[in-house]
Amino acid sequence: GGGGGGGGSAESGLGAGSSVVAEPPPRLLRIVTPNGWPECAGYYALAEDDTPNGHHLWKRVDGDTWLYSSPHGQWMVGGPSERRKRFDCSTAWVYCSTVHGGMPPDKVEGLWERWDGRAFFPDPDIMVTEASELLGLAVLAVEPGTRPASASRASSRAPQGESSSAAGGVGSRAR
Repeated sequence: GGGGGGGGSAESGLGAGSSVVAEPPPRLLRIVTPNGWPECAGYYALAEDDTPNGHHLWKRVDGDTWLYSSPHGQWMVGGPSERRKRFDCSTAWVYCSTVHGGMPPDKVEGLWERWDGRAFFPDPDIMVTEASELLGLAVLAVEPGTRPASASRASSRAPQGESSSAAGGVGSRAR
């Protein structure tokens, strides 16, 4: 029989749901984890040739963590030990308790939970959002607080229209 692993195991009594994906998956996702597990935060690129457990897989662009679907159909963020098991496991530092039914991680409605070393705790500040590839590269390349100098002081005092709206859908958290 297969006993459960050590801590960090998240199992659900619900089935894995459908593995049918209706629309193309996001190529780039951004995970924010302000209250713990900074190694899980960052940009994750789609691993186009890999679908463990019948679902898409994303790898962090600058780290050794993956966003994967457990065999139970829940999105999880794991590391090298989960990778060695070919993601045939339900262990994670951060996971979404909602069974996704084939929905991508940025579209699943439900609370993400964080492992504290003993148990999982709901953390409403964990967010998974789609990031455009250009936005992702721009965010990685631009340092905060730097602004191009304006050469024209003769224009009116009306605010200049900014062409990039990075705020997007921020603030729409699951309750």
